[in-house]
Amino acid sequence: MYSQFLNNDAPAKIRSLLSKEVCDILLKIGNFADKKSLHVFAVGGFVRDLILNKPNFDIDIVVEGDAKSFVTELASEFNAEFKIFDRFHTAKIYSENINFDFSSSRKEMYEYPGALPDVSFSNIYDDMFRRDFTINAMALSLNSDNLFKIIDYFGGIKDLEARIIRVIHKKSFEDDPTRLYRALRFAHRFGFEFDEETNYLFKQAIKDKRVSSLSVKRVASEISKIFKENLPGTIIEQLTKNRMLKHFAQNVKIPPIEPIGVENILSADLEAVYWICFLSQMPPTFKSETIDQLGLPHSSRVKILDGLDAFKKIPNALEELTCQDHIKLYYLLKKHCIEGLLALCYFKLNKINSEKIVYYLKNLRLIAPLISGKDLIDNDIPAGQHIKNILNYITELRLENKSLSKLEELEIAKQLYSNIQHKNSFQRHL
Repeated sequence: MYSQFLNNDAPAKIRSLLSKEVCDILLKIGNFADKKSLHVFAVGGFVRDLILNKPNFDIDIVVEGDAKSFVTELASEFNAEFKIFDRFHTAKIYSENINFDFSSSRKEMYEYPGALPDVSFSNIYDDMFRRDFTINAMALSLNSDNLFKIIDYFGGIKDLEARIIRVIHKKSFEDDPTRLYRALRFAHRFGFEFDEETNYLFKQAIKDKRVSSLSVKRVASEISKIFKENLPGTIIEQLTKNRMLKHFAQNVKIPPIEPIGVENILSADLEAVYWICFLSQMPPTFKSETIDQLGLPHSSRVKILDGLDAFKKIPNALEELTCQDHIKLYYLLKKHCIEGLLALCYFKLNKINSEKIVYYLKNLRLIAPLISGKDLIDNDIPAGQHIKNILNYITELRLENKSLSKLEELEIAKQLYSNIQHKNSFQRHL
């Protein structure tokens, strides 16, 4: 089936699988490389998914030469935004719908197992040899003389055909133990099996405790990628089985998510939802400052900490409320992020209490006054704590199903402020 990508008709087949937008950009990159007398290739997961006819909008480009200067000149010619990352000779060009990551072809040397590699310039063979698995070690030539020819030094197409995950060399897991996590992730994603040697090397690496050399950040990075997969709980189960959750609890469970009917009206960070579930199961000895070491974006960290707080505070408080307790439900839940509330519904609460959160998300979450603090100031109500109190009062009226126009809200606000002034005046004369 996939062997067709190795014959003379392969370039035409590749072209037929590319979208016009991607094809045009790849042709431009190849033509620019021709002018510079450089060899350039699309590589890795993009080539794999192209053969599998799966969409992939993250395209890795390898240049046999200095990728940084290549991208600088290429971006100037295309009038595109770009960013340079010095340490690994990499760069990125930003397109509207597609990410193009560029790197120099390189080889890697590991000072000791689990260390970050020392990098040096090399050729496309060495660049493919340093990769994790054969199915991720294929390159697609973009130069005109070999346009869209697949370079497959290690039998990646054959392994796709056989549906197997196979390391490129025997020291793969020893050099980089994060490949143990990636092996499970790719096997899960594609429904592939390890070949016999890879299976032996995997088990040996686990036995030798190769993951013990990895930092919190590197393990967390692999867990984050797992959370982007469909049904990540299956992979997490394999990690616990193989004792690969260093720094974390050793028996974490991520149940499958059952939709609760609000997914189409919310925009949530699903990775943060999974992290909340994951970290809520940590033992008492787990230190909260470890979360700072995960290497997650600040926005994700804020959501996760809030979600963990919600896991502690909300369940018992919800027991005392019904869906008709609009005001109490609103004030209990509005301080927490959507990700924490969803995590509670998916992984923590029983159906009755989950429905209370769903009711809030559907009916109460967006209730707010039509007027703003600026409207009050524009109507001679000075800034101060009373503005917040006034807006809260009007919010509560709306939560009680009062239908108010903006003008009516403004009149209520003026009356409330008048009452506050009168009360303050009364107290001053006591």
